[in-house]
Amino acid sequence: MTEYYTEAIVLKKENFNDTDGLVYFYTDELGKVVAKARGLKKILSKSNPHLEPLNFVKLRLVSGKNGYLQIIDALSFNTKITKKIKNSPEKLLKLLRLADFIKETAPEMHRDQYIWHAIKKVVANNYDEHIIYRLFLKIMGFDAEYANCIICYGKNPHYFFKEDQSFICKSCAFSAMTSALENGELIKLAKEA
Repeated sequence: MTEYYTEAIVLKKENFNDTDGLVYFYTDELGKVVAKARGLKKILSKSNPHLEPLNFVKLRLVSGKNGYLQIIDALSFNTKITKKIKNSPEKLLKLLRLADFIKETAPEMHRDQYIWHAIKKVVANNYDEHIIYRLFLKIMGFDAEYANCIICYGKNPHYFFKEDQSFICKSCAFSAMTSALENGELIKLAKEA
């Protein structure tokens, strides 16, 4: 068994079975990880309040025999920033969408200090959502500045399609793309004109 101690931000928390849960993190030392939290849904769980999405935590993990990472300890810190976020519904919603985006697009167990520092900077400040996505896409190797629309090959794409990792300009984003935007599959990269 290997033990890890790192700082992390909680991206998402899901049910695993009657008492346990799976928690998605982006960590300083390991990149994106998924870890099992035993007894997370029990009433007396001490770690449950610390493992809410967008909390920064000091995390102790251990790798098990079956390949799962298991949470040993999680203690939240930067609580002033977390309280500030949770008192602003607009910022909270924006950051929850970003956490979901990172959960879906970042490679697992691949440390990237640029992503980690960008997360900390974005959480502490209030940026426009399209600027945030452009930044994270650029860090992940999808720079919109050099991208072309997948349909018309035009410059300056307006959207990023997560499912096939392609860019689409505003004029090509026809009505079929509206449902993809509403479902969160299409990431807007620019403000409306």
